[in-house]
Amino acid sequence: MCNQYTAPKPSSIAARFGVPAPDFEYPEHVYKGYVAPMLRRAAEDSTGLMLEKAHFGLVPFFAESTKLKYDTFNARSETIATLDSFRLPWRRRQFCLVPMQAFVEPNYESGKSQWWQIGRQDGGVMAVAGLYDRWTSAEGEIYWSFTLPTLNADEHPLMRRFHKPGKEKRSIVVLPPSRYDAWLDAKSDEDARTLIQLFDETEFTTGPVESAQSDIQSSLDLGG
Repeated sequence: MCNQYTAPKPSSIAARFGVPAPDFEYPEHVYKGYVAPMLRRAAEDSTGLMLEKAHFGLVPFFAESTKLKYDTFNARSETIATLDSFRLPWRRRQFCLVPMQAFVEPNYESGKSQWWQIGRQDGGVMAVAGLYDRWTSAEGEIYWSFTLPTLNADEHPLMRRFHKPGKEKRSIVVLPPSRYDAWLDAKSDEDARTLIQLFDETEFTTGPVESAQSDIQSSLDLGG
């Protein structure tokens, strides 16, 4: 699961993905409901990328408003194809990439909850697999949003260190560059599901979030 992360700088996104730098403001620390950059295919059968101003937490097209009574920032891979909020975007293959500098998880190894940050050892920008939807208001306003698929990580050397003791461990899907196109262009359930994998922990580093970032809400261990 992941309910908060650090977004890359606009120039870093442009350099990493070969797109124009975002021309909208977004926070460095992204929580559910916050605006953040999202990358999708520019059009069906296109190989280009379109940068969207999107919101973390998928708002399904059928919602009455953008304020939901339930959390949709993560989508369990086991049920993503069947739950009402996600099944149509999944069926339509509305796959996207979510740029991240790092993501944050609660660690309990000290005996109490402490926010830890996970990022690449080389400090580079990563792309996380996402699923998006587009909601339109009665006035015609378009609202892009996305969720992050998760999978079980009980046996993962790194991700099993997070969340409350005795609770299932979950992880988002960090894609290597060689799989970006495969995720964006997946044509079937099988194609997409083969890409929902745990990342190579040897390429990542982790540690407590610095005190300057300690305002990251409370230590609620939300499920995903």
